[in-house]
Parts: sequence; C-alpha cells; structure tokens
Amino acid sequence: MKKYRFSLIILLSIILIILLSGTCFAIDNNTSNEKQNNLNISNINTQNNYSQITPLEIENNKYYISNNGDDSNDGTINHPFKSIKTGIDKSKNNSIIYIDSGTYTGNKNSNITINKNLKITSYNGEVIITGENNQIFKITKNTNVIINNLTFKNTKTNTNGGIIYSEGNLTINNSKLTNNTAQNGGAIYSQGNLTIDNTKFNNNSAQMEEQSTQTQN
Repeated sequence: MKKYRFSLIILLSIILIILLSGTCFAIDNNTSNEKQNNLNISNINTQNNYSQITPLEIENNKYYISNNGDDSNDGTINHPFKSIKTGIDKSKNNSIIYIDSGTYTGNKNSNITINKNLKITSYNGEVIITGENNQIFKITKNTNVIINNLTFKNTKTNTNGGIIYSEGNLTINNSKLTNNTAQNGGAIYSQGNLTIDNTKFNNNSAQMEEQSTQTQN
C-alpha cells in the first residue's frame, strides 16, 4: 500500500512538472509572439508609407503648374503643366497641385470640374486666377477639395457661384476672393460642406442675393 502511494505521488509529481513546463513554454511563446507582432506592425506601416512606394510613385502624387510650362509635359517640378485644367485633369486621386506664382486666365484655367480628392496650393509667390466670364471650379459630390493660398478675382458669371460651385467637401484656407459676381453666391455656392479659414472676401456680389457665399444643405 505504501509502495502504491509512493508510486502515485511520484506519478503525480511527474505530471505536475510536465504541466508546469508546458505552461511556462506557452507564456514564453505568447510573449515572444507579442514582441514579433509589434515588430511586424511597425515594419508593415513603414513599408506601406515608404518602402512599397517608389520615389516615382510619390512624385506622381504631386503635380506642378507654371505659366512657363507646357501642357504636353508630365507635370513634375522640372517639367510643369501650363494650365490648371490640364494639371487637374491629369492628376491622380489624393494628389497635391502646386501652382507657380503668376496670373492664370483663359479657357484652360476656368470651367474646371473636380471629381477627385485634391489639395490645390500656390508656391513661389502669389497666384491670381481670373475666370473673366467663366466659373473656375465645379466640385462634384463625395469629393474632398482643399484650396490654399490662392487669389480669385474679377470673375463675372450668370451661374451659381462666380468662382466655385461645390457639391462636395470644400475647405478654403489663406485665400482671397475679390470682385466676383454671379447669379447666386457671388464667390462660392455650396450644396455640400464648406469650411473657410483665414480667407478674405471683398466686393463680391450676387445678382439674386447680395452675398459672397451661399450654402444649401
């Protein structure tokens, strides 16, 4: 009987040792896997942002426009497009459009439909865009557009929104809108979401309603 109890105790001790060893191994594995997963997440994020995107692809998300450019160019900083319309039409979704300093007018710098997410901004100095008798931008639904540091002036149209008609999400920063006239919304007519920050409106008028901006939701 004593031998049986002694054997049973030894057997239980062996089983207990095996179980404890297995538990320790599992804890080490979980700890090791957790560290590895953290490294993998870090690596994936880095690769998604940089390693898996070639310099050419990054550059292709930036398009440059200059009065000294040519619309047959590829839109890079050394070979910019000449017109705003060409730059926007040839850009990819989620791109930045850089417009060189100067005055832009005429058909290729007005009546432009934006149906992709874009940021449009100046560089190298002031950019003045004049539509004359044409609206500048029409922004479609479900589109996010940011306009930064641009001057719109001396545009007169019979449309809704002398400068911009928007059905999307429009943000205007650090810009100027001066001497623009339309049937409604002398400068901007928005049927979407409109955010304006640090932007000056001066002498804009609407033929139907005397206001620079009009929004309808």
